[in-house]
Amino acid sequence: RDVKSVFGRNLLILPYTMPASSVILEMQRGNVDAMVIEGPDGGHGILTERDVVKLIGSGQPDVSVGQLATFPLMSIPASSSLYQARKQFIENNIRHLGVSDDDGDLLGLISFADILANIESEYIRELEEMLKERDEVLAISNRHLRLAATVFESTHEGIFVTDADQLIESVNPAFTMITGYEAHQVIGKKPSILASGTHDAAFYESMYKTLALVGHWQGEIWNRRRDGEIYVEWITINAVKDDAGQVLNYVSIFSDITNRKAAEEKMSFLAQHDALTSLPNRVLLEDRLLRAISHAERNNRKLAVIFIDLVDFKKINDSIGHHAGDQLLQIVAQKLSACVRSEDTVARLGGDEFVVLLEEIGVKDNIPLVVTKILDAVSRPVVLEGQPVSVRSSIGISVYPEDGQDADDLIRHADAAMYRAKMQGPNTFCFCTPLVDSESPDSR
Repeated sequence: RDVKSVFGRNLLILPYTMPASSVILEMQRGNVDAMVIEGPDGGHGILTERDVVKLIGSGQPDVSVGQLATFPLMSIPASSSLYQARKQFIENNIRHLGVSDDDGDLLGLISFADILANIESEYIRELEEMLKERDEVLAISNRHLRLAATVFESTHEGIFVTDADQLIESVNPAFTMITGYEAHQVIGKKPSILASGTHDAAFYESMYKTLALVGHWQGEIWNRRRDGEIYVEWITINAVKDDAGQVLNYVSIFSDITNRKAAEEKMSFLAQHDALTSLPNRVLLEDRLLRAISHAERNNRKLAVIFIDLVDFKKINDSIGHHAGDQLLQIVAQKLSACVRSEDTVARLGGDEFVVLLEEIGVKDNIPLVVTKILDAVSRPVVLEGQPVSVRSSIGISVYPEDGQDADDLIRHADAAMYRAKMQGPNTFCFCTPLVDSESPDSR
């Protein structure tokens, strides 16, 4: 994916001279965590939530936004890949980039969080500094305290702070939004109240060991919301220590990445499965066939590749409609799966072509029993769009090792045998005949 597919177009540009005390209101109005500052020379700089945190610690709230902003704003073309953006973030140690069009005009901003390459590690360090200086913060005016509270409460990432004994001291509204727990329900309790049971004791022992050794940890954790739903978060935990090196607090910032993980898993599934029937596709079939050949070779066993073509499918598809045709393919997929064992594979290559991989078949004489079962099941009438429909099939069979030594040969020879079966009429099957089926059907 490229930058233009994920960057935020809610661009907020403020004048250089705007008072910094007004920036929080502008952030809330624009629902953004960073703003572009227009410099006196027409160039652009950037102001982020973290700059506001620095303002709170400085005790100088009346400076202009231009004095807080970072100039110049580094940018990247909208057509750049997310990999290129991630590389630029890391090389320049920044969290936001401007996104420009082909003419160099600014279109919007993209943040490190948008590409999930990292989490707010620097933001955590700013919070760590705030906690170390909390005695000083308590003496600041109410105005400064309101600014600090707004930053804490307006961020979209969940934040919780624990003491040295891992008892929760405070949480922000995003914590409640993500987990479902109100502050009073978790304060005084340990973060394990969120545990889903997904991770074992060794996982948490390793996490706390890393915290003790290096002072921070980040990674994925599967937790449970108050309503029982399990979600996955990307979390960064930092230990806050006093001058003597003793832990005072742990600050954790996390993002709910459940939907993004689900999308990644769906893409991974679709890369190896047919979208319509959820059967393995050619990629997964060939992978399993390679594994099955290796197993059969080691154990001196046979396996069979059964190539199935639905003879009447195009006619049915044209007469009743494509929706009914899709339903028929799904029904055939279910019928084929019901005809074989759980260790066998039923795959759809596309269109009206299916392949069944039979492993550990013992003797070749057992294959016709399965094939006859498939022919009978597929031809059994079904009702589509209120009409009874019957579809017939032609089947070709190749057997390892006599009909081929690799996946390509076995599939190709089974396809050729299916072609011969089709010439003999519907609801028939043919075994591979090497001399005849050594050519592809297209060449005859």
